[in-house]
Amino acid sequence: MSSTGETIKEQAAHVIEPATDKVRHLAEEQKTAGADRLDAVARAVHDAADRLEPELPRQASGYIHEAAGGIERASAAIRERSIDDLLQIATNFARRQPVAFLAGAVLTGFALTRFLKSSASTDRGPGEQSGGRESERVYDPGATGGTAYGIPQGGSSTGGVNPGMAGPGMPK
Repeated sequence: MSSTGETIKEQAAHVIEPATDKVRHLAEEQKTAGADRLDAVARAVHDAADRLEPELPRQASGYIHEAAGGIERASAAIRERSIDDLLQIATNFARRQPVAFLAGAVLTGFALTRFLKSSASTDRGPGEQSGGRESERVYDPGATGGTAYGIPQGGSSTGGVNPGMAGPGMPK
């Protein structure tokens, strides 16, 4: 029975090992892609600080550049550590600060959702915003032949009532 158990373990190892390697490889790719995205965000923050510098107090621009530097340091830390190290760091933090970890996970989820929504909205045609809801569409008077506020061009906004005739309770 012992030899049967050992045989099963060996066969399982032959199946699990390639799958584990593939998952580890994909995780490394995602880690690198995440670090690349953080670098891009840091560059964008630096660029924004440079563009806004003439309009902001001197210290504000410095703070923005410091924040971008923090993003760059986070990106470097992600690149330099292995997946196992990053998982261990996250696990230790979650054990020490469960509320902060949960809050960070929720904020990350919101940020990721916003990012995905904004990425998806660039795939839509002109005049559509996120979700394609009517209230969020950009008004195009040429599309309906009207003007702003839905008034037909050359028409009346009073619905056929003569605006010169004031009724009771209406200002003259």
